[in-house]
Amino acid sequence: MNNIESLKYFLPELVIVGGVLFLLLFDLITARRRLLPYLTLWILAVAFFASVQLFFAVVKTNLFEGLILLNGFTIFFKLLFITATFFTVLFSIARLQNRHTLEYYSLLLITNLGLFLLTSANDLLLIYIGLETVSISSYLLVASHKGERKSSEAGLKYVIYGAIASGIMLYGMSLLYGLYQTTALDRLFVVISTDYPIALSTALFMIFVGLVYKIAAVPFHMWCPDVYEGAPTEITAFLSAAPKAAGFAIIFRFFNGLLQPEFVYTDVPQFVYNWQLILA
Repeated sequence: MNNIESLKYFLPELVIVGGVLFLLLFDLITARRRLLPYLTLWILAVAFFASVQLFFAVVKTNLFEGLILLNGFTIFFKLLFITATFFTVLFSIARLQNRHTLEYYSLLLITNLGLFLLTSANDLLLIYIGLETVSISSYLLVASHKGERKSSEAGLKYVIYGAIASGIMLYGMSLLYGLYQTTALDRLFVVISTDYPIALSTALFMIFVGLVYKIAAVPFHMWCPDVYEGAPTEITAFLSAAPKAAGFAIIFRFFNGLLQPEFVYTDVPQFVYNWQLILA
């Protein structure tokens, strides 16, 4: 589906982007910042109903020349992310009181946009863009209590761990592109082979590191306790739900495509490709 035709199936993302721009203009022309959380709730509600309409209207389709995959699986996670953000904003209204800021609610919406892209991406580069959108917004949200030392410490530790994990993951993606000359997932699942067992295993392991970092799986969980302790409570609740779900979704989609029954590895040691055991 070409770019113009894809726009009508891209409504939740467009609502989120339009909502962020609306909040920026609203804060610019008025000083009524107490309305920001309630406007954010309305934006999320509109995005939720747009996603529900897509859920019943679309079986499966590729948007923007195959960059984005739209089906029941991806729409379900969009609904989950919107719901998690909705409750996070509700908790924030009760806790922040007079500390309502444009940046806080804008970052929550931008994080949602990154989560949408991450779970529906059909291309390695778009996965990385979605992951970094979520990560950078999360760093700022974790350190949003500027006056608290623990919050600043948590944000710094999150940035350091996240930068290392993202760099490793991007290097693995570059290896995959170098081996098979494509970043499209559907194309990659077709052309992948065991011609380069060591290079392929290294690339997959590096991508695996970046993805399991997002779900704080052992042994890439070291950042989690400090970040969750230092972050505001509502942000801790949000990070423990939405980004974790996105991490599981993309791990499932990526490695499910690589572990098809027709892939029989007979000429390499079993441990090289025993990804079922690794994931378990």
